[in-house]
Amino acid sequence: MPIGMEYDELRGGAAQVMLDEIPLDIASHIQNALAAIHPEVSKFTFPLFAADERGRPELYASSVLVTVDGSAVLLTAAHAVNEIICSGSDVYLGAKTIAPIKTKFVRTSEDGRDEFDLAATIIPDEFLRSEVMLAMPQSRFCHQPYSSPPHIRCIHGYPVTKNKTSKRANTHTNVFTKYGLTYAGA
Repeated sequence: MPIGMEYDELRGGAAQVMLDEIPLDIASHIQNALAAIHPEVSKFTFPLFAADERGRPELYASSVLVTVDGSAVLLTAAHAVNEIICSGSDVYLGAKTIAPIKTKFVRTSEDGRDEFDLAATIIPDEFLRSEVMLAMPQSRFCHQPYSSPPHIRCIHGYPVTKNKTSKRANTHTNVFTKYGLTYAGA
């Protein structure tokens, strides 16, 4: 089944920030910081796919893998999980390969039409090992007392508009090349 293809991260041009009003020396520093942050936050961010009518991967959402009380928990949008389920496909996660997630998602609402729009599932250790996945430690995403210097908050994801199957899936080499963006701020 073609959905089992491997994929690579698209290199270059992924970290972006609005720099219109920032002096050049500071703007340059921010761009360098984002370029350094991008590979770090992308370690914990994974695309979610469904199989299209031809069995090819179709990107639906981004997700983040975090550690909660010693378990690896995958978080994403409830509406995205609902759309994948309604399409008749399994939910696939893109890590080392594009593999089906066999565990059930718990959602704040079935269709994601609530203020939280959150879905979560525990990823088994054997899946983590086979897909070579890392979960973000709880200390990296939970609110901590203010410290000096202040922490930077990052958002990393895989925009659906930049990851269309027709442009990113190469059925000859069996590779899906994903495109990720990182945004950051204090």
